Amino acid sequence: MIQEINEEPVFSEKKQKKRKFKKRFFWLKRILICVLFIATLVLLALSPLCNIGKIEVEGNKYCKKEEIVGATDIMVGKNAIKTIGNNIKNLFTLRYSKAEESIMKSNPYIKSAVVRYVLFDKIKIVIEEREPFGVIPFMGTNLIIDKEGIVLDTVNKNQSLNKPIINGIKFSAYELGQALKMERRDKFEDASTVLAKVMESDKQGTYKFYDRIKSIDASDAGKIRLLVDAKVTVNLGNTDNLEYKINFMKEIFKKHIRKEDRGILDFTTGENPNFIPEQ
Repeated sequence: MIQEINEEPVFSEKKQKKRKFKKRFFWLKRILICVLFIATLVLLALSPLCNIGKIEVEGNKYCKKEEIVGATDIMVGKNAIKTIGNNIKNLFTLRYSKAEESIMKSNPYIKSAVVRYVLFDKIKIVIEEREPFGVIPFMGTNLIIDKEGIVLDTVNKNQSLNKPIINGIKFSAYELGQALKMERRDKFEDASTVLAKVMESDKQGTYKFYDRIKSIDASDAGKIRLLVDAKVTVNLGNTDNLEYKINFMKEIFKKHIRKEDRGILDFTTGENPNFIPEQ
């Protein structure tokens, strides 16, 4: 009787060593390539090729480029990679987090800042500024604020202002770059809502009205009054149907109120506003 014998292939010791050597050599070659690649990048990064040749600033309207750049330690001629520092995240994203923080702290008008290295010799600074929204009187001076109530600047009471004065807001102190701590924030929010709606309406049409508003009185919550052209008081009442009221108000001023007219345009007397001439 013949018995079948299944013999498994047996590698010789010599072939096994050769295979292990090839495997080790494969990985060693890969490691050496990576090391050489990293070394090349480091040498390139530290070479004059990566020296800063120009600094661009975008998004600034109220802040000067020189002041923005001056708030950082970034200078033309410096090595861009060395300036980033040893922060791993910054190195990978090519961003300057310390410079961004310094810029935002340097001026209340600056809301956000992104500072990025653009190969090979350029630094690009993109900022977002807070927009002046109104003026609030305080103890002989005027505070310029944005729509969030953050104090951007102060101006002398005798200086000409091109933003509406917001009356009726009470607070005890202020700090540049910080939001006002108001006794009744709802009053400010009412005034802010009205002015924002006027600006929105101006953007949608050709008849502009925002710059004609000299002041807005928010002393009584829900009883908003505007002074237009320093001669007509508009009593809007509360903020209900605000878009309708503003569009109607603009239409009345455009077609029916003459330059010499003075008085009160009252939206609280019924469905339609009532103009009461000054006696």
